[in-house]
Amino acid sequence: MAETVPVPNAQKHKQLPNPLSVPPTVIDPYRRSRLPLAAIATGLKTTLKVFFRKPVTFEYPEVRRPIAERYRGRIGLELDLCIGCTLCAQACPNGTCFMVDTKIEKAPDMAAKFPNKKDKFPAVDTARCIYCSLCEEVCPTGAIHMTPEYELSRTRKDQVYLPVLLQKTESEIDAMDQAEVARMLAEGQRLITANDKVRI
Repeated sequence: MAETVPVPNAQKHKQLPNPLSVPPTVIDPYRRSRLPLAAIATGLKTTLKVFFRKPVTFEYPEVRRPIAERYRGRIGLELDLCIGCTLCAQACPNGTCFMVDTKIEKAPDMAAKFPNKKDKFPAVDTARCIYCSLCEEVCPTGAIHMTPEYELSRTRKDQVYLPVLLQKTESEIDAMDQAEVARMLAEGQRLITANDKVRI
């Protein structure tokens, strides 16, 4: 049988008073135990201090906050400036931007200054874009750029914008024939699927 070891201070611990009955040793600077409404008064003081200030929020969507000059929104494209160099597609880190064969009729002066001999223009999957703006940085003519548009939530699943759609704003796309838009988005989805297989 194991021998029990006596604890010298066992009786002393039993004689300690109940800690809830001992008066506090640290003085509360706010005296919460004596003034239970002090905390409420402190909160009301903060509320009254900021009550008459000018609000910092905006009544969105009625009022929209000003956008920074270098804000990275949805990618846009100027078809007249594109020369089909494919640098934007090469710089894209996740294959969001890729080149498609599209015949675009340019104005004679723009066609002479910015010729696109291969008829290749970039298309972008806006749902997969990480908005890094690398395509904008490498573009030698400034054809592809980041727009200030940020309201991109849509009920449609396909978000692959062909060059013709990239040149338009979201409001202009919504005003187009939706059957034609759906056809173009489906074609873009087919093209990016084929492009992903080539990339892999």
